[in-house]
Amino acid sequence: MSEKPLSSFGVEIEFLAAVIMGDDQPPKPERLKASKGRPIYVENHNVEEMLDQIRQVMQDAAEGHEGDRVLDSLSAGDRNANHLLEYRNWAAKLDVSVDMPFAIEDEKHMDNYWWYGFEITSPPLWATEKSYQEVHRVIEAVSERFLIFAPSTAGLHVHYGRGKEWIPLKDLRRIAAFLYAADPVLARLHASDRRDNIHCLSNRLYSSMAHGIPPDDVRKYLGQPQPGEPIELNAEPDLGLGAPAGERFNIGKSIFQRGILDGYHFNRNLFKQCMHRWALGLPRLLPGAERDRPLDVHLGAYTLLSCPDAPTIRFLNQTLGYPRMAYNFEHYKGIDSIDPDLKRTIEFRQPTGTVNADEVVAHAKVCVRLADYASTAPLNELWKLILDLQESEENSEWFDVFDLLAELGLEKEAEVIERQKATELGIKLDDPDIIYEIRKKPYPESMIDDLPLAVFLNRPRKEGDEWANSEVCRRLPEYLSLCGVDTDPVRENYERTCVYRCEGMDLEKMRDSRFTTVTAEPGEFEESTDAEVLKHVTPMTHVAVRLKEDVA
Repeated sequence: MSEKPLSSFGVEIEFLAAVIMGDDQPPKPERLKASKGRPIYVENHNVEEMLDQIRQVMQDAAEGHEGDRVLDSLSAGDRNANHLLEYRNWAAKLDVSVDMPFAIEDEKHMDNYWWYGFEITSPPLWATEKSYQEVHRVIEAVSERFLIFAPSTAGLHVHYGRGKEWIPLKDLRRIAAFLYAADPVLARLHASDRRDNIHCLSNRLYSSMAHGIPPDDVRKYLGQPQPGEPIELNAEPDLGLGAPAGERFNIGKSIFQRGILDGYHFNRNLFKQCMHRWALGLPRLLPGAERDRPLDVHLGAYTLLSCPDAPTIRFLNQTLGYPRMAYNFEHYKGIDSIDPDLKRTIEFRQPTGTVNADEVVAHAKVCVRLADYASTAPLNELWKLILDLQESEENSEWFDVFDLLAELGLEKEAEVIERQKATELGIKLDDPDIIYEIRKKPYPESMIDDLPLAVFLNRPRKEGDEWANSEVCRRLPEYLSLCGVDTDPVRENYERTCVYRCEGMDLEKMRDSRFTTVTAEPGEFEESTDAEVLKHVTPMTHVAVRLKEDVA
């Protein structure tokens, strides 16, 4: 490495792996027939032995082909790099959050195997081509050695940083502002299970910034001292819009027409539930903020560009009950923090999980480029693009996510991600000249009161656990039906031929957390508005529901 780059990165990849107890060789599932990988063979569900096999493959793949690793470029004994020491090499761990979707579980030959969720993590790497090659080589080795796949429940997390250092406040402001504006546009790259996931909610729609909480009030709430660093942007935001994009820049023939990929669907009730309780009593919010809709893009971006300190930026990019959003600033409790274990990265949490090496590298490059551009672009150029993104939020036929990637010089990465998106949507790319259109169903704006309820069943572990949020239960069948999922009542004498398996360890203390899902018709459930009941229900609601005892 002749010259140290501006930025560093790391990746976390979640997936499911096929495991066999003994030496059986059952047929591969149809979806994995083309895979070169083999199951992990172990005795008696020995998780540590599974992890050792994965670690060995990663170590062998990386040895002699290491990228520009951050720790290798630092002086021995550098105490300012203590937070990086546990990430010196590629790592693997069990990840019970990666569930097997019901539809996939029922596919032919899937039940020949046990399926375990894993997460593998790269060491921190400088953002160089050599580093991306290491990532590609390791992911390719793992996917060719093991029978694995990334379901819709899996994520790909990319960490962006500056080696061992904190991201400077000036750059942190710009990155936060740019990602707030780009969030709804970038979301179109990701699967619906990632866009509507409580573990990576939209910063643009549900964060404290979206609620219009003034930074001065946040600073008082956090007990922050007066800021010492001058604020970069002092002018009033320009309300004019930049010139519309013409033909898609240099991306060539695109698989998708502009404006047809689905994005976020705003949930007004979730928005209200995410508002910090202390902020409900504020005499005023930011100018332009409303109690039932998110702050306009340009106003939120302008506020973030003017933020006086890192903890305030962090707070404005979180929300009540969901601190880790799509763009996670959680580690920025304070740039002067002396906590040796505190990471110094921004985490991109929403990309769709994948075990395709080309796709992992493409997403990593996109995340790095987004943050680098925000940090280094002339301020007027950055602001112009923020205004373009504001217009695109409402009019994606005018400027879409692939225009954004092309403008940032990511044409090759856009082509890889477009093909990933086509695969996700079940589009077979047999005809290279075809341009696909997706017919979108209208999104319902009102509650449908006579819908059946989707109810998650588990054994209550504490008082109130048997109650659920009424609106979540009512609307889930509605959303599923929009996706083409059959939510009709179970027919008489229906019999499920196999029991749903948690695919994890069968530990006594974990059994109560296992759940199943049923559909309850009107008359089979009861409602409550009792305050003592409602306090146990998450997300917060005005009406709770539960199955009647004779039905349960």
